[in-house]
Amino acid sequence: MYGTHSAPSSTFVFYSCFFFFGAFLYQQGVSVRRWWTIALLPAAFAFCIRWLLSSPSFTVRYLSDASYWMYLAHLPLVIVAHWVLVDWPISYHWKYILTCASVTALLLITYQLFVRYTFIGNVLNGPRTRRQSSVQPAVPTSA
Repeated sequence: MYGTHSAPSSTFVFYSCFFFFGAFLYQQGVSVRRWWTIALLPAAFAFCIRWLLSSPSFTVRYLSDASYWMYLAHLPLVIVAHWVLVDWPISYHWKYILTCASVTALLLITYQLFVRYTFIGNVLNGPRTRRQSSVQPAVPTSA
């Protein structure tokens, strides 16, 4: 399931990051020969992200499964959140953060309760089985 070779699209995305970073530096007139240490920061960041995501993770898999539901259902909720927050006397930065956090939380809750193990979840992501509990119930013994 998890081979040693990465898919061509992930390889393309990986090398594209370096290409666009180099193009950005060139556009800004930064001499890479002189300022090459600046390039180490995004390279280290890209390496860490690929290293952290290279092993299977329940959280990443769960968010990946939920992402399609979130994509399909987010727009009406964002519109409602905007309608609710538009007259609040706070910065638009806070309004953006509140909208993102509340809509994401609501969508993850609805995914778990109404989508993941239902017909909708089967259509979106294929059938899912509930994880078995590792705690076994105590069996009464007769004495």
